[in-house]
Amino acid sequence: MKKNKNEETKKCWKCGREIINEGKFGLCPTCVNEYGTPLMAVAGCGFAVGVKYAVENHDKIAKGAVKAAGTAVKVARNMLDK
Repeated sequence: MKKNKNEETKKCWKCGREIINEGKFGLCPTCVNEYGTPLMAVAGCGFAVGVKYAVENHDKIAKGAVKAAGTAVKVARNMLDK
């Protein structure tokens, strides 16, 4: 495969295969399919933690949302009065 000057060449940290402008995690497409996308695993854990926090603190979140909406309305009224 012919390489352009602006293409970066990296090697897969698992199998050593050459990666060109891909592999943001340092893995070739074959190894990404084998391991699963690490980003999806991290996102799944983050989502689970976020849902758990939201369920435990739903009353605080609701109060904060109402307070933020009230502040936004006050700011909008002040801007319209000027």
